[in-house]
Amino acid sequence: MLIVDGDRDYTAFVVEVLQRAGFASHVAATGPAAVSYAREHHPAAVILDVILPDATGSAPSRPTESWACSSEPMTTSSSRSTRTS
Repeated sequence: MLIVDGDRDYTAFVVEVLQRAGFASHVAATGPAAVSYAREHHPAAVILDVILPDATGSAPSRPTESWACSSEPMTTSSSRSTRTS
């Protein structure tokens, strides 16, 4: 599994959940890092943050348009936290 998200706390949580379920995973914090990893390793599935710092917009899968392995199942996620005083 490839997890594409810049939030370290969120990705640590997702990695732990996937490991407990028996899945190996890799984290990429940016769109370009994800594309590079996916081209080389062809992950079984991708969990993609819809609000990447380097790939925002109305098309959340835009970083994947150039992936050589675009046939992998993909889902999107987002984690935003707000702090209140």
